[in-house]
Amino acid sequence: MAQYTSDCAPAKVILIEHDVTLDLYQQLLKSNDDWEVSRQLDRWIPFEVAAWREVDRVVTMSEKDRQLTISFGINPQRTVCLPNGVDLKRFQPICTPPEPRRLLFIGTFAHLPNLLAIEFFLREVWPQVRPHGATLHIIAGKSSQYYLDRYQDRVSIDLAQSGIEVEDFVADVRPAYGRAAVVIAPHLASAGTNIKIMEAMAMGKPIVSTPAGVNGLDLDPDQDVMIASTAIDMARSILELFGDTAKRECLGRQARATVENRFSWDSIARSQKLLYHQLLNGREG
Repeated sequence: MAQYTSDCAPAKVILIEHDVTLDLYQQLLKSNDDWEVSRQLDRWIPFEVAAWREVDRVVTMSEKDRQLTISFGINPQRTVCLPNGVDLKRFQPICTPPEPRRLLFIGTFAHLPNLLAIEFFLREVWPQVRPHGATLHIIAGKSSQYYLDRYQDRVSIDLAQSGIEVEDFVADVRPAYGRAAVVIAPHLASAGTNIKIMEAMAMGKPIVSTPAGVNGLDLDPDQDVMIASTAIDMARSILELFGDTAKRECLGRQARATVENRFSWDSIARSQKLLYHQLLNGREG
């Protein structure tokens, strides 16, 4: 929608960067020197940077993304970080115990980074945890098979394995969170911030993630979430949590406390209201 900025005058225009697309393509290019990814990056950089310069305020989901816009010459006074949030009343811890050794991954297959994440997990982590009786529940979003076919030249994913359950669109993901012993985020590339991480935290679930999976959230490793940089570390962390109920519960309590303190809609709404007042009063910062 940024291309219509000039048509909005004299109204103030705020560009919400849910994720910075050029950042995602830069990450994808690092993991795979692909011609099409390189071509898309070459097109996105001038388009996205031009959009930042034309609007009255750029809102990013993390300070990391805000600093990225500044690195492209955007006035720091015209950028602000308003993080994603989570509905703390809707997403709450469930009292019933989870199913032992049950993993959960949520991520639409329409988004290539989610496919890359599952490919990595199934290829390098799953063989290490499956022999220990693990079950993997994947919520893949609408038309998952269509996207598996569409990206078959980029990823090779075998979902027809014992212990793997796949669902497409799910209207209410809370029961799936409740059944899971551990939530995983094995992303190799991820722009913006993952709302599903905040949902899992609000549900009081222990999370094992790669660094990319928690991009921009500034979470404390081993306090809010377990962060694994390699497949071996991810498998080790998952198996540790499988066997340590006390640690799972401790991680879940701390995760819930963190989202209450930092990612509630109420606190974010107050910051957004202040932003609107600043723009209406003609203030730059």
